[in-house]
Amino acid sequence: MIRFLVFFSLAYTLTGCGTSYNYYAPLVNNIPFAGKGETHISGNVGTSGPALKLGYSFGDKLGLSAVFQKSAPLKYHGSEMEAALGFCKHDTSISSIKKIISAGCGIGTNYEKTPYSEIRNFRGSYSKPFIMLTIGTANKSKSMEKFLFRDAAFSLKANYLIYNGFKGTTINNIPSEKKFNTAVFFAEPGINLFFGTQYLRIDLGLGALIKKKYDFEKNIAIFPFEANAGLLFIVGRKINN
Repeated sequence: MIRFLVFFSLAYTLTGCGTSYNYYAPLVNNIPFAGKGETHISGNVGTSGPALKLGYSFGDKLGLSAVFQKSAPLKYHGSEMEAALGFCKHDTSISSIKKIISAGCGIGTNYEKTPYSEIRNFRGSYSKPFIMLTIGTANKSKSMEKFLFRDAAFSLKANYLIYNGFKGTTINNIPSEKKFNTAVFFAEPGINLFFGTQYLRIDLGLGALIKKKYDFEKNIAIFPFEANAGLLFIVGRKINN
């Protein structure tokens, strides 16, 4: 826990250093469902800003998840919404393990302020279709501590970001803008840990954003990692006594 908080603080500090980034990804919603009728509500804060994660399972094998992210690290400002439909396969040998494949899309807008100028460094809107594979646990039994529940989720998310916007520039010493349209693929491995009571749990997440090495700074610069912490409310999970 202490190591996570140290990493979180360092990660947040680094968001303002070095490269000017054009995109901060929202946190990953990879919370596994234990069964039908389960609802998840999680409020988090991370390197990309505050976020709300929602989820609902329509059945034992089908669930809907969503993320609402408001990004504001220093000069960068953005808003993004994601929604995905997931299909769950249960591991018959270990009942708590879930394998989930999800497909969805995100949409959003962002910009970066330029000091002492009405022209922004960049501004635009984007869409982001994605697929995600998650392997995690959704325990229905208490741990040895009697009151404590523990779960974890590992995910790999494949994103295709389609960005349409403008970049600030100068023409004959006059501030101006030029079109900035690009599309880029990036992978997003991540891990989340959940622990606490039956209904309320601490939610800790870490992730990386990986582009091809040769185009890491080409056209669009993506912030390369994400860390977050929050509180998760679980409603409707049936617990084994």
